[in-house]
This record gives sequence, C-alpha cells and structure tokens, in this order.
Amino acid sequence: MLQGERLTEFQELYWRKQACVFRNAIDLSAYPIAVNDVCQLTLSELVESRMINANHQLLLGPFENTDASQGFVPENHLLLVQCLEQYLDSAQSLLRDQFHFVPAWQVDDVMASVGNTGATCGAHFDQYDVFLLQHQGNKRWLLDDGGHIESDLDDNQEVRLLKGFKATQTYDLVPGDVLYLPPGVGHFGICDGLSMTLSIGIRNPTPAELLADLSEFMIEDLAESTPMNNQLYSTDGGLPAAVADELFGEVSRLFSPATLQRWYGCYVTRLREPELLFPDDTREYANGMSLSATLPCRMSYARIDQMFYFFVNGDAFHLTDDDEAWVVTLCSARELRTGCLASSKGIDCLQSLLYAGAVI
Repeated sequence: MLQGERLTEFQELYWRKQACVFRNAIDLSAYPIAVNDVCQLTLSELVESRMINANHQLLLGPFENTDASQGFVPENHLLLVQCLEQYLDSAQSLLRDQFHFVPAWQVDDVMASVGNTGATCGAHFDQYDVFLLQHQGNKRWLLDDGGHIESDLDDNQEVRLLKGFKATQTYDLVPGDVLYLPPGVGHFGICDGLSMTLSIGIRNPTPAELLADLSEFMIEDLAESTPMNNQLYSTDGGLPAAVADELFGEVSRLFSPATLQRWYGCYVTRLREPELLFPDDTREYANGMSLSATLPCRMSYARIDQMFYFFVNGDAFHLTDDDEAWVVTLCSARELRTGCLASSKGIDCLQSLLYAGAVI
C-alpha cells in the first residue's frame, strides 16, 4: 500500500501527526473475507469478540445463542472481532502484502467491525496508530482535532466514549479505501448498509504496561540472585546521597540495553492466546523439510552484544551467525525450505518450534 516516495511522504507529513485517507488503496479481491466467516469466529471461546448496542452497552462473546453466530449482526449492534490474522489466511496475507512497511512485531492485530446501517461504537480515541480499511459496504467517519487523554473519557460508560466530541473532518469510505489515524484523534464511525471495516492496529504500549511486564521479566531472571553488597553507612538515621547513587548503579547494571532488547523481543512476540497453538511431540525435524509458520505465530530477531537471538511467541533462542539467513527468511516469508543451513542450536530451535506447534 505504501512504498517509495509515497511512504516517505506519509512518514514526514502524517505519521503521528494527522489523519489522512488513501483512496482505492487496496485491491480487496486478493483478500476475500466474508462477513459470515468473521461472525462464525465468535462461536469460539478463544476468539476475543464483543458487541456494542445502540445504548453503548457492551456484550462479550462467545455468541453461541445470538444471530451473530448465523452470520447476521442484530440491528443497531456493532460486532468487534479481534486478531483475524490468527485465524484467517487472507488477513495474514493482507498484513504481509499491504502493510509490510510496519514491522510484523509492531502490529498488534487485525480487528473486524461489522454492523448494519446506523451501527456505531460511538465517539472514542485510541492510544495507538490505526489503519482503517473499508472491506465491505460503506462507512462515514467523523474526526476531531485530537490531542485526547484518558480523562476525556466518560467514566459512566462501559465502552471508551468521549465526554465531548466536536467533528472537524468527515470521510466517506468505500471498499478499498484506507483511513489512517494517529493516537489521540477522536473518531466516530457510522455504518451505511452492511459494513465491515478492518482495523490494523499498531502497538503503542503505555509506560505503565512496559514497566509491569519488564518487572516480571527481571524478577524471573533474578530469582536466584544474591543481595546487593551495600556498604555500611552512618548510624545517625539519615539517608545519605550515596545510597541513591549505589541503587542507581545497581539498577543501571541490571537494566542494561542488551537486557532491555532481549526482554522487548520476548514482549512483542508474546501471544494473546497461547492455546491457539497445537503442540505435537511426534513431529521430528529433518533436512529438506518445508516448514510454514502457523497463523498465530509471532516472530522477530535481533543481534544483541554480537549474539544472534530469534524471538518466537515470547521465547528467546540464542543462535549462531550461521542461523541468521534462515531465521530472516522464516520471519519475512513465514515459510522455509530447510537444508544444511542451521547450526546444531538452530536445529534444536526448529525442533522446539515443531513440538510447540509454532511451525508445521
């Protein structure tokens, strides 16, 4: 969708700055996704699905006993289904083909919103960047000038609704159009006929979320660590500045750039629903195998302090330089024809991925 000069222009003028629309940006014939297929996903307990009615009440899936399970969303209800890329080949292909300018580890998910005429989730804002692809039917989007923070939300609502919303822009989207919204921009989408929008969300975790996860990661690493070697300070009851200096030095040593990068690789590849993988301890690795990453699998890699790491579904594999080529291929194409390419560590890694159901 974006490449070359068009991508450069987007990065310079719009990314994290202002909304923009791309008309007829994606040929949807290559990415067939039926409304009924999306609705059928809501039968599963593993699929995160919600419905919002005309009174902005929130209903949580699965929806076994509702019309949504038959491919029809009730009148004045908006159905939201998360993580399509983990269930539908077309959604995974859409990400890989059209949104390759966003690193795979940075994509949160592809969410579908389905509704009939008048259906809406109300005026709200997101804390992350989002690309709104109109996949079926038409939708009108009202936008404001942005800059919203959490205190702008109505605490009395079950969903994240803005207390005040004044539209300053209007966009009418038809199939193939894409609307980009940076964080903090208030938006209000209204379905026109049977409509399905695919939202490609970009990860933008808050500092609180990052610190909480990093703390857990460090605690696991420090489970058998020794106490800090504090020096003996004066006994007059005060806290000398040297205490803070020593603590800062210790924390700086623990939270080194290498440790942070290793943690982040695990963090961004962790699965929302690990149960989507189907372990199989009968599959054995052999040279010449054709392997494919399963749809839920999240992967990335990094060179950290001259060491090569492969991150898969929240786990870090320390590999060798000889493994870099096949890892890059698997991450970019999600397919791999194995040969005598992997080191012994690499073969062990691939065997672990086969057992875990990350590749098949």
